[in-house]
Amino acid sequence: PRMPQAGIAVLGALRDDDDAVARIHAAYADALAGCLAEADACGAAFSARQDRLAPEAVAASLRASPLQAVPAGEAR
Repeated sequence: PRMPQAGIAVLGALRDDDDAVARIHAAYADALAGCLAEADACGAAFSARQDRLAPEAVAASLRASPLQAVPAGEAR
């Protein structure tokens, strides 16, 4: 089953800039694909910026979660 999770919100005047919104979504999707493909490296990079989650925990979470980057309208 799919469970929508928090993502990126576009606010203010940027909401009306379809090109910018598309670029943001594409960058988010690319980053997610990179993390899913290289879970260990992504876990290490994330953990280097905070001290609550171990890199192994982040990598295991990425491998276990069926993450997808989709626009909010598709997630509903």
